[in-house]
Amino acid sequence: MKRLAPAHAALLMESVFEEDLEWIESRLGERIAITSIEPRDTVLDKSAFAFVLTSKDETIDCALHTDGVGLAVRAGGFLDEIVKARPSIPAEFPLPVCLWRNALTISFGELQGLQPDDVVLFDDEEEEAAFVIAERLYAPAILSANGPQLLAAPTAIAGSKWEWTMNQYTPPHADQTLEESTLDELPVALAFELGRTAMPLGEVRQLAPGAIVPLANVTKETVDIIANGKRVGRGEIVRIGESLGVRIARMFDNA
Repeated sequence: MKRLAPAHAALLMESVFEEDLEWIESRLGERIAITSIEPRDTVLDKSAFAFVLTSKDETIDCALHTDGVGLAVRAGGFLDEIVKARPSIPAEFPLPVCLWRNALTISFGELQGLQPDDVVLFDDEEEEAAFVIAERLYAPAILSANGPQLLAAPTAIAGSKWEWTMNQYTPPHADQTLEESTLDELPVALAFELGRTAMPLGEVRQLAPGAIVPLANVTKETVDIIANGKRVGRGEIVRIGESLGVRIARMFDNA
């Protein structure tokens, strides 16, 4: 396009965007002509309507010249209408909401070795649980008499101890041999889930401290064991001395 004369480049542009220009003309009730494509440093006159075309590779400053301000006003309103008309996600759109008692990372070899009656100890002694929403938001929670209750509004999961759900594990370099990175050493994200549900987007937006999220059959002791997002077992919360953990009830078989 840079090798063409400004008028010839304009004709080529009109040909490429013929259908789009016809649609815009039908909305504005005016004919549109691309008259020139060329670099200019001149100051626009008052009747010119300036706008920007943005593509993946570059940004082009443009000017719409008209005999009066009426067309420029209609063009501005048309652009505003396009922005407002962008469809939004409906409030009924469901998001997965999980209530987790704790989460930690173990190796694939350690996961394979887990048997009934084994105990997996938590990394900390906190009694706190958390809601994890669509694997991108989380909110600390407690189990109240009325059900799971939020202690804070949902926030980004990045930076929290639940951040591993974003699955940012970096695979080994291609030049690493199997001896340097064996299957048994691969990390596995392990979570202990008290319950889950699907919540409409509109309700998620309204979640605030003190909100109760209804979940069926939630107890403080029984948890599903989730490995990399897949249910692999069942267990119960236990205290051993000063530490908390999960005693394995079932693993892999009939989990």
